[in-house]
Amino acid sequence: MDRIVRGNRLLGIIVCTVQQYPPIPEKSYYELLTLIGKNMGIEIVVFSPKSINWAVRRVQGFVYDPVLKRWRMKTTTLPNVIYDRCFYMSTNHYQSYQPYVQKLRRDPHIKLLGVPLKGKWQLAELVAQSPLSRYLPHTVRYTTQKDALTFLQKNKAIVAKPIGGSHGRGIVAIFRSKQNNPYYVIGRTKENRALSLTFENIRHTLNWLDRFIGNTRYILQPYLHLRTPGNVPFDIRVLMQKDERQQWQMTGMAVRTGAPNALTSNLHSGGTAKKIAPFLTQLFYDRQTVQRIEQEIRTLCQRISLLIEQKHGRLCELGIDIGIDTQKRVWLLEVNSKPGRQVFRQSGEKHIYYTALKRPLMYAHSLLQAR
Repeated sequence: MDRIVRGNRLLGIIVCTVQQYPPIPEKSYYELLTLIGKNMGIEIVVFSPKSINWAVRRVQGFVYDPVLKRWRMKTTTLPNVIYDRCFYMSTNHYQSYQPYVQKLRRDPHIKLLGVPLKGKWQLAELVAQSPLSRYLPHTVRYTTQKDALTFLQKNKAIVAKPIGGSHGRGIVAIFRSKQNNPYYVIGRTKENRALSLTFENIRHTLNWLDRFIGNTRYILQPYLHLRTPGNVPFDIRVLMQKDERQQWQMTGMAVRTGAPNALTSNLHSGGTAKKIAPFLTQLFYDRQTVQRIEQEIRTLCQRISLLIEQKHGRLCELGIDIGIDTQKRVWLLEVNSKPGRQVFRQSGEKHIYYTALKRPLMYAHSLLQAR
């Protein structure tokens, strides 16, 4: 194992290890970051927060060799700027890593890119108390079946979402049907499989929902009709990132569409990506309306980024999911502090995809230079 010299050009990336070699997820992403970073004078080491030797402030990690096109193990000094890309598969998985990540956050010599958001309920509480509340669907915590019953009595259809979920897993919608069975449910299981059920009465429906939720923390929201006339679900993914001046910039936005009659449009659930302007123009047949919606989204995402960072501390990037209903009203659906960027690659916007890759490094470079 050879060593990287000390200096203000080393960027660390923390990950949760996986069963492969090297034991890191998103390898292709970090390989691209290594290539871009090399042109910026930044070296990248990927490691688990569990692999730090705090006594000597060194870490055993992995670096990518773009010449040999292979990963190798290296021991380095503990980087002073670290990009958090830890993704947790369960509560137990999260708890197994948190003491190590928290120690990094508390260290006065380390600047961590991004503070993970606490979940959908905390976001709802934050936005509900701000001038942006009109963009938030009415949101309540699920604690008992009575919460769902009350919500169904006020709304024709409701959506149940896990507070800490991602990729559309565990999201279900309950509808009051006009067919033989009064209630039906669509969505995805917690294992991200498609789900479709019918129930003969409200009691059976709520009993099923309570078993489905189990010990997972959930929120309830009204079902919003975020679909095309052909019943295709869609939303808009906006990527906000810090630039080299440590200022928020909108890197890009793209449309994600799901399968017809599906509940969500998440790419991990079989969705596809499209360029926003042609999609909205075809949907609304009015370029002026499209421009108004795009500008409203830009303003909302700039303001929500500033609001969240003010409350949560330093952030690097945010993936913001936006809905547009049949009345052309804009809704804030979700905010993710560890977003992907494949939506721009899939929509064919390679220049935006490249910028999305580069900006975290530009922001990290500004922090490294400020040391």
